[in-house]
Amino acid sequence: MVLSLADSLRICDWLRRERDRNPDSEFRKDIICHDSLEADPAYLLVAKPVGYPVDLCLECGTASQPRFLLRRIVKLPKILAVTFDMDGLMFNTEDLYDHVGSVLLARRGHQFTQELKLKTMGLPGPKSFEVLQGELGLTDTFESFQRDTDEIFAEILPTQLQKMAGLDRLLDLLESQNIPKAVATSSHREFAETALAKFDLQQRFEFLLTRDDVIHGKPHPDIYLAAAAKLNIEPRQMLALEDSVIGSTSAVAAGAYTIAIPTVHSQHQDFSHANCVARSLEDHVILGLFESR
Repeated sequence: MVLSLADSLRICDWLRRERDRNPDSEFRKDIICHDSLEADPAYLLVAKPVGYPVDLCLECGTASQPRFLLRRIVKLPKILAVTFDMDGLMFNTEDLYDHVGSVLLARRGHQFTQELKLKTMGLPGPKSFEVLQGELGLTDTFESFQRDTDEIFAEILPTQLQKMAGLDRLLDLLESQNIPKAVATSSHREFAETALAKFDLQQRFEFLLTRDDVIHGKPHPDIYLAAAAKLNIEPRQMLALEDSVIGSTSAVAAGAYTIAIPTVHSQHQDFSHANCVARSLEDHVILGLFESR
């Protein structure tokens, strides 16, 4: 949660008192001066829960009794566009991948373990297949493996594909602010278009980029660099929303302001490289970037 300026100043006072009482404590290095906050209201204070790997709090105590250590102030970027990952971020496709992966590997005498899922999550299909080949010694061609994948997905997408919580609210907010939106996914184009079409979403985005549109897929930065170029903005002016380490690594490498939204499938991964971590698409960490405009 991004704190208000008033609460930020009060927490600064609290930290100073703690520092004065405990001069050898770690508060010394975390003190932020009032001047920087008062001089530029665009600077907002960010709190860090003890032990959490990123400089952003997901919950907040009261201003008089903050539960978290202050880490730093962050100058919020001027976001001119938002690029969405798709699988696990817009749709529950990561849930469906569990079923698809289990069926695919069972046909080949293997199990789709959590370890394999984490190693392949967020990768483009060909790279994911390379991982499975290396781990399991699969003898299929990628083309035959992809055909099986598409057939299984075709059976379950009509009834099991769902939008992630908060997607509609965020899209509505961005459209009310005339913020351009794009999709950058590791899925292939046919699958991505099918998923978007199920909910009549493709027309709400400026464009769709898939693994078919770049030479190097995620975690390389190419797809986000391409998105920024098509949006005619600098990567730092673009918000990238991702649910996996592979995807967020791609966005960060491109220079985008990156917010990770881990799901149950990725919640134990290390997102310390991301600018922020949110709980969902309707977290104030995301909405607050636009609601105050």
